[in-house]
Amino acid sequence: MQQRQMQKKIPAKPLTTRADILPSEKPARSIIEQGRLDCDLLYAGRDRHNENIGPLIKAGADIFTKNTDGQTPLHWIACGGYADSCILIMEEYRSAGKDPKEMIAATDRDGLTPLHWAAKYGQPQICELLISRYAKSGGKPKELIDAKSKDGMSAFYLAAWGGQTEACAILLKEWKKAKGSAKELIDAKDNNNMTLLSRAVCSEDPETCALLIREYGEAGGDPKELIFAKNDYGLTPFHLAAGSERGAKNCILLIRECAKAGGDVKKLITSTDNNGNTALHSAAFFGKNDSCKLLIDECTKAGLDPREFIAARNSNGDTVLSEARKRKYTETARFFELMDKQLQLIAATVGDESLVPFMASFRQCIGQ
Repeated sequence: MQQRQMQKKIPAKPLTTRADILPSEKPARSIIEQGRLDCDLLYAGRDRHNENIGPLIKAGADIFTKNTDGQTPLHWIACGGYADSCILIMEEYRSAGKDPKEMIAATDRDGLTPLHWAAKYGQPQICELLISRYAKSGGKPKELIDAKSKDGMSAFYLAAWGGQTEACAILLKEWKKAKGSAKELIDAKDNNNMTLLSRAVCSEDPETCALLIREYGEAGGDPKELIFAKNDYGLTPFHLAAGSERGAKNCILLIRECAKAGGDVKKLITSTDNNGNTALHSAAFFGKNDSCKLLIDECTKAGLDPREFIAARNSNGDTVLSEARKRKYTETARFFELMDKQLQLIAATVGDESLVPFMASFRQCIGQ
């Protein structure tokens, strides 16, 4: 009997829940669960779901997690322009006993900080916020603004390249506030020896180019140095503007600013790169009809013989017409063919020196 009693099972105590379980006593999340939270936070920043960022942080998402490209949530949030979420994530980082300066200066695989991203995607308010918070954490604003990526580009450089005029203006203001020289900032080149102006002329906004030239002159620089600067291939900003998508506007701006600074407009228009290409060659090479028409018009205004301009050959022996034909830009080639006929007619009827009749013929050619 005693043995049987000993064999009786002791009934298990009913399970109870506790409302006072301390965080340290709570079961840890699995790696998969934590990874899902972290990914959701990155995606919320990337996909601009600002409303999800705060709840994800409160749910335990790692605010300093990185994706395979080395980007943190702050990179993506800064890119999206979410000031309140930027503040939230930086305050959470501070609450964890860490220095927000580290988060603001964190770089991705390409050496880009959140400030680079905010500048590149035209978020002037975020640029100002990041610089302010960096300074409050003991950082030097100049170091952040001038921090270079692996390609040698600062946040200001990327803003200028993208035609982000407002972001450029904010970064310049903060740079000058930190006793930096605007001339020094605008003079910067990347690892390919490309100036900011050379990059800015490829954007759609002439205002960015105008800002760079104006600020450079006000800082004591000579605007002509910017306008005539060549990269390793001998290309000036004028060459690059002529070959870009909406470069005609920037070509007009460069001609105007060159004349205003006392520069030689004829030299600007006829300048050649290392392979003997003029800006007109660049426009023909990329099939940019508006730039082709503009350059010939400006050539005659500057007192140059348009026939020589069109017939000029590069080091490979190519004229603008042969370049357009080789690249199969039919409309561009047709434009030069019509222009050649008009020029022959002018030469046969009014003489070589007459440019006024040519202008009338040119306008007729444009209208066809």
